[in-house]
Amino acid sequence: KSEGNKKKSEKESLTSHILSLLLKDKERRAYWIELLANSSIISNDKLFSKLLQDSLQDWLCGTAKKKKDAKNVSFHSKVIELMSSDTFTKAKSFHQYLIESVNERYQELWLNNKKWTPEEIKEVNWELWQQILDQINNIPRVEVLDEKNVESTSENLCLSLDYCFECRLWFEQESSIQTQLFIFLNQVLAQLVTKDNLLPVHVYEYLMQHWKDIKDIFSHCSMDSKSSLQNLEKIVNECRQFFELLRTFKRIHSNYLFEHDLSDRLKELRQQNESLRKQGFLKVKEDYKDELQLLESYEQKMKITLERSQSLMFNKIWEKYNTKFKSTKGQIPLFIFNKVFDDVNGTWEDFKQVCNNFFFIEKKEWEIFIIQSILIGICKLI
Repeated sequence: KSEGNKKKSEKESLTSHILSLLLKDKERRAYWIELLANSSIISNDKLFSKLLQDSLQDWLCGTAKKKKDAKNVSFHSKVIELMSSDTFTKAKSFHQYLIESVNERYQELWLNNKKWTPEEIKEVNWELWQQILDQINNIPRVEVLDEKNVESTSENLCLSLDYCFECRLWFEQESSIQTQLFIFLNQVLAQLVTKDNLLPVHVYEYLMQHWKDIKDIFSHCSMDSKSSLQNLEKIVNECRQFFELLRTFKRIHSNYLFEHDLSDRLKELRQQNESLRKQGFLKVKEDYKDELQLLESYEQKMKITLERSQSLMFNKIWEKYNTKFKSTKGQIPLFIFNKVFDDVNGTWEDFKQVCNNFFFIEKKEWEIFIIQSILIGICKLI
């Protein structure tokens, strides 16, 4: 009896070793899957069936013993390999173990699992394994935006777009899942376009930052979404102009504007704190309509000032003129900036002309020229 147990143990150990060798790569696993489907041809022994079951469960679970053999095979890849095998569809007695593993580790199969590859997506047999496909398909529900849920729903709309970006590969492959994803994306788009009057500032920021990704996904869409995409692009461009104006205003504030040259409303707009970002974008534009119009009227002068800000001479000239208005108060907003810019601009243009002339003067005359230039500059600044 002891001898019989020993032989049985050796047989079990040898069989397990052979099965582990078959799991080492995809080509060998094809033979292993054949064994799962046709185990009775090899043996009707319950022990052999149990060893096959153990090898399947260990491989799917990635136990420590098997991790080294399949270290580059992720769980979702293993599932797809089995799902895509016509041979495994015949291994009905082993299907329950695959289903059990999928039910336990379903999150690793989600569409937005970043480990998916184009090759794996192409391999999925969409006609089979509906129970597993239901686990893969984790497309969320699109919430309807209204005045009562603006904060939470607008955040979820951004998360929905994040989800789409994570599923980018699925958008590129024709399948029933691709169709469902585009339906989902169009539903998100509809909320963004039709409820734009409710969208907070931070959602507009998000759309602006991810516009390239949104266009890229829609480039694979077979549905007629051109009109909606154009409407969204209009929203994004409006947002971009708004933030570009604010950025210009903020950049110029630190070195070229006096606080007393700004109204309280302009100061609020410049700070653009978190409470402002949570307000409706169109409401903010309406509430600060006068301030935005004022900034737009001076935007070109602000940009010119920033372009010249790298010049030490320009900054010296600006500082000289700006000092004259250090104590000037009670004027309309940005009056000082406008006055200083006009004065500095004239001097700056004269200075540029002098510098340009310098390169055409004979070398022997350079000392006289420099003295004259300095005198002209001093006179201009007085």
